[in-house]
Amino acid sequence: MHGISSLGSEFAGCTFKDERLLKRVLRIAERIEREPGWSFPRAFADPSQLEAVYRFVGNERVSLGDVVSGHITNTVKRLSSTKRFLAIHDTTSFSFEGEREDLGTVDRTQRGFYAHVCLCVSAEGTREPMGLLAVDTWTRDEKKGKRTTKQRKAEPNLESGRWLEQSLNVEELVNESTELIHVEDREADIYESLEMRIAHNMHFIVRAASAKVVLTDKGTENILDYARTLPVVTKREIHLSARKAKHSTLRPNAQHPPRKERDSRIEIRAGKMRLRKPLTSGTLPELHLNAVHVLEMDAPAGEKPVEWLLLTTEPISSVANVETIVDNYRARWLIEEYFKALKTGCKYEERQLESLHALLNALGIFAVMAWRLLQLRFIERSASDAPATTIASPAEIAILEEEVRMPRGASSREFLRRLARFGGHLPQNGPPGLLILWRALSTLLQRARGFELALKM
Repeated sequence: MHGISSLGSEFAGCTFKDERLLKRVLRIAERIEREPGWSFPRAFADPSQLEAVYRFVGNERVSLGDVVSGHITNTVKRLSSTKRFLAIHDTTSFSFEGEREDLGTVDRTQRGFYAHVCLCVSAEGTREPMGLLAVDTWTRDEKKGKRTTKQRKAEPNLESGRWLEQSLNVEELVNESTELIHVEDREADIYESLEMRIAHNMHFIVRAASAKVVLTDKGTENILDYARTLPVVTKREIHLSARKAKHSTLRPNAQHPPRKERDSRIEIRAGKMRLRKPLTSGTLPELHLNAVHVLEMDAPAGEKPVEWLLLTTEPISSVANVETIVDNYRARWLIEEYFKALKTGCKYEERQLESLHALLNALGIFAVMAWRLLQLRFIERSASDAPATTIASPAEIAILEEEVRMPRGASSREFLRRLARFGGHLPQNGPPGLLILWRALSTLLQRARGFELALKM
């Protein structure tokens, strides 16, 4: 990465029908960039500017797709640096208080909508967040009430089908030399979906549900029971991040129970599987896939051991291959970090907008901003003794050399330390928080633009 671009550059290529709308979104992004968590009235103290923001997000000629189009184009351009990337998919919900027009039901009682997002991450081990490749949203109809599994599967717009649909759409965006490995959770584990992915020569790592049946030399067996008998490939240590409880995860048999952060030792098995076609779906009688089974060996007392079964097209011929599959699936936590940046850092669910349309257009702005927060976190964590020129422009470096006496030839680690001081952070207060770095970076970028303009003049 060379230079830290302004947020506005991510919107410069947006496909609006009116050029005035592009100018407006650039002004909004430039202002919000300074304090992503501020409310619109606080960020836009001038009444005319605030009214312009509300007109933009409420404009019927503006859509979520328009607002994120420039960023998605930039993301695709960034993928030319290497060949392989992870396309991490996941769904989240957004809930809002008060009366809002056209919202649906979330978690049975709250009002809001759902978003299915594809975050692209480098696959070579650094896990650099390259940007978003898709943001799809929908609402649930509260009038449908509780439905049986058969009724849900008969619906024309089945929610679980969005995983395959988004993956196919994302594949259309990238050029032929770019290889995406789609990393997806159990909701993507549908026989027809896996069948379609294989037919399109897609690369994927999908966590399997436990209800499937595999064909063996002895007949048939439950997929998870069979996976537990695969040969052990290796054992290793991994770090498990903390997971908070949600309303739906408080049940004893919840698929995603809360857990504390911990280091754990896991046993990894791998082998080939033949998935049997379900009675009511699918075309091919069986699918041949590689499988990797992960089981926590030393879970704390009272904690459910972590257990993953991953179905994949990736090779399993060596220990390194298998460990790479596990690590690539573990990269899913990045999209959870992204959602946290969107909800906590940008305070998106606190936005006082009166309609779903306005909320979606605002989501387009904050979705890009949350990626920038994630990108800044990556830069902070990966800072090294490499020269500051690997992450900053000459103008940005010159300003810190002048303002906070950053030594010439500073490393990227020293650049970030001085950047925090530039933002008012005191070293005795411990490591700087993400929002402190964000504010400092926003100010630095504005100063750097003025510095570069002065040089041209």
